[in-house]
Amino acid sequence: MRLLIVLLVLFGISSCHTNEGNIPDGGYYYPDSFSDKDTLVFFYPLKDSMSSKDSFELSMYTTLLFGSFEEPNLSLAPPEKPLYRMVYIPSIIGNTTIITLHEHMLEVKEIKQGGPTPWVDTENLDSLEREHLHILESYFPIEKYEGKIWTKNYLDSLAKASPELLDVNYYRNLVESNRVVFDDIFAYNKRKVPLTKEQYSDLVNLIDKSGYWKMRPSISCPAAPMDGDTYIFEAATKHKYNFVEYHAECNDNPSDFLLLIREIMRISGVEESEEKFREDFFEKRRKGEL
Repeated sequence: MRLLIVLLVLFGISSCHTNEGNIPDGGYYYPDSFSDKDTLVFFYPLKDSMSSKDSFELSMYTTLLFGSFEEPNLSLAPPEKPLYRMVYIPSIIGNTTIITLHEHMLEVKEIKQGGPTPWVDTENLDSLEREHLHILESYFPIEKYEGKIWTKNYLDSLAKASPELLDVNYYRNLVESNRVVFDDIFAYNKRKVPLTKEQYSDLVNLIDKSGYWKMRPSISCPAAPMDGDTYIFEAATKHKYNFVEYHAECNDNPSDFLLLIREIMRISGVEESEEKFREDFFEKRRKGEL
C-alpha cells in the first residue's frame, strides 16, 4: 500500500512537468558550441536552413530589435525553465511589443518613446550606392539567382562591373549607412501579468497543440507585412528551440496558432492597449494634432 502511494505521488509530480520533460516533435537542437559573434544571431540553430537573404535580413533586424529591448538570445543554450517569447509587430499603426511567457507570469515590454529599430533614409547614399542597395534588396545573393535567364545575365554583368555586389559586408555597410535614429531616445516600459498554474499549463498546451513545433521558420504571403500584423514566436525548452515568423493575414481562417497568439494578446492586456492606442491616434489626427 505504501509503495502504491509513493508511485502515485511520483506519477503526479511527473505529470505536472510533462511540458518540461518531453522532447518536442519538431524544432531545433541547441548548438554544441558557438563563438562570441554568434551571440548576435538570435535564431542560431535555424540560420543554415534559411535562404541567405532571409537569414541576413532577419539577423540584422532581430539584433537591433532584441538589443533595444535588452532581451537575451534564447537560441544558443537551454534556459533553466522553459521560455516562450512573442514579438508583436503592427502593420502600420501600433507599438512593437515583446511578451515573454514564464512559468508564473507574462512579462510585457512596450515602447515608451522612440523606436527600437532605426528608420531608413537613402539620402546618405550616392546614386550608384542607392542602385546597388535596391538590387541587393531584391536579389541578394545575386550569384545564387536561378530565375529568368535574362535577369541572371543582367545580374552576372553587374557583378563583373561591380564585384562588391558579391560581398555580404558591402551589403551590410549599405544598410547600416542609411539608418537614421529616432529623435527620441528609445525607452520601454516593463510590466508583469501574474499567471496561475492552470493558465500557464493551458497556454503551453495551446502551443504544443497548435502545430507550432512543425511550422516553417517564416510563413509569409504577398500582402504581408503591410496588410497584416507580424509575429515572431520563439520557444526555448530544456531540449529544443524553435523560431517562427508569422504574418497573421496569410490565412483566411484563423489557425490554432493564430488563436494562441490572440489569447496571449488578450491575457497580457496588449490587445486592449493597442486598441486604445489606435483610438487615440485617429482622434489626434481628426483634431489635426498629427
